[in-house]
This record gives sequence, structure tokens and C-alpha cells, in this order.
Amino acid sequence: MTLYHIADVHIGVKNQRLGDKLFDIQYKHLKRLYEDAVKNNVDFVVIAGDLFDSNSVPMSLARPVFELIAGYRGVHTIIIPGGGASIKDEITGHDAYTKDSIYKRVDIKAYFSRDNIHLLTPDNPYVKIKDVLFQGGFFEVPDYIDEDALYHIAIVHGAFGKNEDEIDPKRLEDTPFDYIALGHYHKHRVFGKSAYAGAFIQFEFTKAKDLKSGFVKVEPGPKLNIEYVPFDDAPRFLKVELLSKEDLDSVKDRLNDNTFVQIEGYLDELEDDVMELLENDNVALNDEHFVIESDGTSQVFYDTLLKNLLNYPEEYREEIVSLIMRFIHKKATFPEVKDFLQKRYEI
Repeated sequence: MTLYHIADVHIGVKNQRLGDKLFDIQYKHLKRLYEDAVKNNVDFVVIAGDLFDSNSVPMSLARPVFELIAGYRGVHTIIIPGGGASIKDEITGHDAYTKDSIYKRVDIKAYFSRDNIHLLTPDNPYVKIKDVLFQGGFFEVPDYIDEDALYHIAIVHGAFGKNEDEIDPKRLEDTPFDYIALGHYHKHRVFGKSAYAGAFIQFEFTKAKDLKSGFVKVEPGPKLNIEYVPFDDAPRFLKVELLSKEDLDSVKDRLNDNTFVQIEGYLDELEDDVMELLENDNVALNDEHFVIESDGTSQVFYDTLLKNLLNYPEEYREEIVSLIMRFIHKKATFPEVKDFLQKRYEI
């Protein structure tokens, strides 16, 4: 058995560079996903929350998505709502299952009478299809239902990690489930039998240079196989700071028709290079960008802090580099920076 796992599509999200074109890209790749599922005899597509960016998404966007999904009758789609860390009576908590939920609209509810579209909610948290039991955990891993089924799949939209307000990732270990499909974080990550699909199509400017769009192909069983399938033609949105010619070359190497760059800050001696780079329509300055004076003290400060970067977890390093540059710009002292980083990252 094979299933496709996606999450965080965020239909209706606003993107300053692509505007309405973003929906066209999302729709095109959703269609590509389902066509691929039919081609490869994949029975299930799991959507682990935040299919929509808001409960106020217009029907002109929501209806084509459900028409697309409903049209692939041989593929069962299992959806859970997303939203915040709790269910509140709000209309903009992404697609949280509130009284104003997009999934409660009369026109949308009609789609759940189709045989191939299944919405899991707190009132209806599981469904069994073709000897596969799907359980919606929403913001927590659900209690395992010991029902006879060939495979047990959990679907959760939650933040698992070691930071404040995150759920202890140990809850994902030694699970009786054959697979836990996660949503919420926009970067693909694997935790044993669990995985974040990441954003289906990336739409936010980020410092992560390796962030991709795509989906997860899962083959449950004794030899669980989790494979990430990227969309190489999807857009990328990069935030960058430029402190050297190497940084400039790195940006130039990544630039193409599908890559958009936002410059957060740069070294003053690179002014002419930055102006030249801005001639590319896909490159822009952040409204709050900063310029660092090039002097020996700043360079020593930067080099010293950078040498200590390996002491921090890899997932924080790009963020820390950005913070270091802002500290230099504000002319903070080394003890101030060290104290801040130790408290923020508990190292």
C-alpha cells in the first residue's frame, strides 16, 4: 500500500511577489499530485491540516480545489482541519474547525457526501477505508484504536519539538501507528515513523536555502519507506544577508525564474554589487533592511561569533547568522550577544 502525504497548502494565502499567480501554481501541482497518484495506483492522499489559509477563503478558490479532488474518484482523500493550538471561535485561524469553519459551509459540506473525500473532525475522528484505519489527532497524537485493520495511520497538525509551546517529540517514538502524517511546520522533517510534509508549495521568504516544495510518498509496513518527492519547478523565496563576495555569488547561483530574493542587510562596501543585483526583477530590498559599516572591529566580531556557530543545533544556524549581523549593526558587545544567544537557545 502507498499513500501520498501533503500539508500546509494554504490555499488563499497572499504572496507579495506572485499575487493571484500563486493559486494557479498551487492548483497546477495539486492536479499533478493526483494524476501521479492515478498513474501509480495510489489509493490515498492524506492532507494534514491547513489546506486553506483562512476560513474566509472565497468560494471562487475553495470550489475548484474540491472539484479537482472529487474528480479523481479512485483516490481517497482524507483531510483534517488545521488552525492554531486550540479550537477557538475565530474565522482566521487558518482552516481551524470553528463555528465559522470553511468545512461547515453548505456548498463545501456537500463534497463530503462523495465516496472519495473524507473529513476527520473532533466529532468524527476516524474512518476505515480498504482495511486502512485513519485517525485524526488534530493537535496531539490520538489514542490508538485497537481495531482490526491492515494499517493504522494517524494524522496530526501540531508543533513537535523542544522549544517552548511545542509538543515533546518523544510522543512520536515507539508509536503503535504504522505512520503519523504531520502538518504545521513548513519544512520536511522525519521522526522515525512520523514526518512533516512541509509546505506543499513554499510561499514565505525564509533563510533556509534548502527549503523545498513537494509531498511525501509513504509505504507503510514492516519496512516503512518515507520518500520526499520535490517539485523542482516550484517557486522559492529567500531572505539573505550579504557580508562578502561569496554571499553575492551564492545568490547569483541560485537566481532563476522561480527564485525570489529579499535582501535583509549588506556590507556597505558591497553597495555597487547590491545595486546591480537589484536590476533583476526577482530581487528586492526588505523595507527594513540595514547596512553594516565595513571596519576591522565588525569583521573580528563576526568571525568570532561565527566560529561558535557549530555549538548550536543546525536548524538554528541560519537564524543565528541573521541575528549576529543585526547585533553588529547595533554595535552590541560580545558579552551581550553571547548572553542573548545562550538564553534564547538554552546553550
